[in-house]
Amino acid sequence: MDWDTLHKEVWLPCRDLYEEMSTAEHKRRNLIRRPAEPEDAYARRVQSAYLDNHFAPALRRYAALLGRFDFTSKTNAPPATITDADRATPEGRIASDIDLCGNDFRSFLSQLNQMTLCFGAAVCVIDTIEIGGQKRPYLRLWNLDEIYCRVRDTFSRGLETIVEGGKVYLSAFAGRYSILEEEEGVRTENTYFIEYQHRPARTQLWKQSKDGIEKVGGENRLISASGKPIEELPVVWHDFSGNPIGDPPLPILFSLARLNITHFNSLSEFQTILTVVNGPTPVRTWSPNAPVPEERQDLFLGINSVLDMPGGSNVHFLEPSGNALSISWEVINGQVLLMERLGQQMLGSIEHARTATEATLLSAQSQTLVTDIANRVENTAEEIFKWWKTFEDPTYTYPDYAGGMRVQTETLLTKMTPTEINAVRESMISGLYDEATALRILLRGRALLEEDLSDELKALLHITPH
Repeated sequence: MDWDTLHKEVWLPCRDLYEEMSTAEHKRRNLIRRPAEPEDAYARRVQSAYLDNHFAPALRRYAALLGRFDFTSKTNAPPATITDADRATPEGRIASDIDLCGNDFRSFLSQLNQMTLCFGAAVCVIDTIEIGGQKRPYLRLWNLDEIYCRVRDTFSRGLETIVEGGKVYLSAFAGRYSILEEEEGVRTENTYFIEYQHRPARTQLWKQSKDGIEKVGGENRLISASGKPIEELPVVWHDFSGNPIGDPPLPILFSLARLNITHFNSLSEFQTILTVVNGPTPVRTWSPNAPVPEERQDLFLGINSVLDMPGGSNVHFLEPSGNALSISWEVINGQVLLMERLGQQMLGSIEHARTATEATLLSAQSQTLVTDIANRVENTAEEIFKWWKTFEDPTYTYPDYAGGMRVQTETLLTKMTPTEINAVRESMISGLYDEATALRILLRGRALLEEDLSDELKALLHITPH
């Protein structure tokens, strides 16, 4: 899909869910308007629409789990201006404000992972700024919905890549942002684009005006700590799908997002049924011999009212079908259960009956997916550390190793359920698995801990004693 289609069909719905449908604009984008529905009725439905959000909590939960990591200390530790937690030291003061927004590296990485889960990918830029006469590096995050590319005198969604020596590089893109500024005594929201270009690495600020775009200041060349100009753009493309740089994948939770939007509409329809048609509707039938009034006559019903009707006329009530309400509610509950399953699928903790083969496949798939995502997070962090050290250490040469981190993958996978454990046990009894395979599955699913095993079992599984 092209970037404009991705913006409309994927990124906007996901972002609206991430932001909890907090405005009427968000709701109008996602709440389907019925054919011939009057604007005032639709506006009331928009105002009362309730979002049972499963997408945003799942996204934040995964980002929090990926935030459980330890900095490596082998060979070279990451720069102290990233790892130091003591704000009393100069290094700690930088580390506690790694993005100039008050975030440390752990918080910044959580935001980076959240944007990647929400949009499919994100871009991290490593740049420098002068504070108090001294230059220091800082990190800047751009989600895909903020990335543009300049074509002559206009910016459109997308970016440019180039292949050099078999490797794909980001060659040009711009990050879009808006700020409130005072102009002639009036506060105005202005839009800016920071354009990043490759070989040599440089930036240029642009401002959006009524007549197009105009440059703000001159071009800024990116210089390393050694004083040498940087050729490659110091950016890191972060995604969980392994797509080529610049080719945005669908978010890994996009199926959950689409179902959540469907549920949002279903719940709105059900609320309408409960508040509008979930009650007896009076029907007045006129006698065939009585003239029907040209003007509608109000019907008053109550304990202190008397209803005069022409002979042969009658009033009765249409009752809503309780069966239809029950079926609608079952459909909504089914959507909720499916959203819960999709939200936990990456962790392999779907609580429903399955065969031994299904339990084994799910456990293996979950472990593979989680390990792959954790590896990508670690690779992104290592690349960030390299560029950070390029701007900080005059003796460092990119792309030498500059430290890393290890995600605690053992905390990402939930423990096997009793159903899954029993399925493995039955498979072992029936001869589908041997004892060693069954034990490995139980260990991988955290149903057993390594310290629970005897020396004989560890030898059987080829586990080296610590």
